[in-house]
Amino acid sequence: MAKLHLDRPPPAGLERSAAWLARWWLPLLLLLGAALYLPFLGARPLRFEEGRRALQALEILAGGSWWHLQVLGEPYLAKPPLLPWLMAITAEVRGELDEVAVRLPAVLSVLWGAAGAGGLARVLAPERGRLAALAAGVAFFSCAYVFTKARLGETDTLVTVFCGTAFSIWIWGRQAGRLSLPIWLGVCSFLAASAFTKGPIPLAFPAIPLLLIPLLQRQWGEFGLAAAVLVLAFLPLGVWVWLNLPETGLQGWMGEMRVAGRGGPPADYWWHLLHLNQVPNALIYTLPWCIPAALSVASRRRALLGENWPILALLLYAVPFAVFVLLTPEARPRYAMPIAWPVAVLAGLWIAAAWQHRRLPAIFLIGGFLFIVVHQAIVLGIFEGRTDSQRAFRARTDALAAAVAPLSSGRIYLFDSAREPDHNSLSYAGRPLQRDHARREFCPAKGRYLLVSARDRETADASPYWRLKEDIAESWMGLYERTPKSCPPA
Repeated sequence: MAKLHLDRPPPAGLERSAAWLARWWLPLLLLLGAALYLPFLGARPLRFEEGRRALQALEILAGGSWWHLQVLGEPYLAKPPLLPWLMAITAEVRGELDEVAVRLPAVLSVLWGAAGAGGLARVLAPERGRLAALAAGVAFFSCAYVFTKARLGETDTLVTVFCGTAFSIWIWGRQAGRLSLPIWLGVCSFLAASAFTKGPIPLAFPAIPLLLIPLLQRQWGEFGLAAAVLVLAFLPLGVWVWLNLPETGLQGWMGEMRVAGRGGPPADYWWHLLHLNQVPNALIYTLPWCIPAALSVASRRRALLGENWPILALLLYAVPFAVFVLLTPEARPRYAMPIAWPVAVLAGLWIAAAWQHRRLPAIFLIGGFLFIVVHQAIVLGIFEGRTDSQRAFRARTDALAAAVAPLSSGRIYLFDSAREPDHNSLSYAGRPLQRDHARREFCPAKGRYLLVSARDRETADASPYWRLKEDIAESWMGLYERTPKSCPPA
């Protein structure tokens, strides 16, 4: 049986191919990302939190406030407004708010993320910088954290890229010996964009190295500037919170942002803690790239406070806060998604450094490339828009859009007694909806039309103020029209 000799250098043909590909690393990464994530972007209906963001963008496009977000006519403060803004702007350019407009900001951020991680690896690689850039970009694309979120209109991808970009600007400026005002402004701008996308928590990932590296090296002036930049980065978020306080109150906003407790830990919290809660799952999301990333740190461990301080900075970015946030009672693996950036950069550095000496780096690079290509081919060719559940969902939402399209402009009322309505389905109405919370008379003060969920049709049928206009998708939802009977006095 033939043996795989991992301690031998890669073959000459592979070496020449890698050198040629590395020369064109940036356009190749952009083309690869576009081929992986742009096709059939609108084939799959909205899912997870996409509908909630789409409803916010619909409110904005219909003339609602950019600063006071709403979902179904009610204030929404669980997330800051940058992502709905981007969706609304994309919809204005495209002419409609569809699945592509909802997801395109996240996909473009993934392309940017691969290019940015590659650029940082090239800056830090002592030799074979272009190969390090190519490897880091491939590692970013094929990290499970990224490819499971890249085609979703959610905040995680944007936050990962904004934090990574701010960190990379700081590394580049420090490495070049010129932490000038434009560098600090760039760092501050991307940190502010991250906070304005998902709140203050993700900023802790880059904040730890930004503060600890100058502190450990006794660069007191830089430490003070970094602290000031971090404070300034919260200014846009602070303004938004201040303007929205009358809608929710400070305690309500802090609870939504998870910066205030929601009661004590669950009864089984300490048992989960013994298993490190979500840390093992998050580690799986970084495979296989956490292996060369760890090797990169190990190979430079002797001078982490000296010439290899960028490696220490990447390590501080990836580990301390990720472990902390994953040990909290409500932890989810996605909370640590920003670590995809430093893991990809560290992996790229090790692949470039060890390329000439053994075959293992080539196996990582080629394996990662083939994995993400095969994975996306399966996803796009079999699952995107092609499963029975997705077809059924599409049929229902098409029927909803067709029923609502001929109606006069204006807000439509919604009666749905569920604690959380199906935001993904309701966003296909294509116009703002106003949720009605089942008053006794069931007679909203305004509105000519009313959408009623299947579970509440009996209540609507018993009301003298509404009559059924259209049955949507085999009683999945009913469209009602107001009768001439006047509502009782308030």
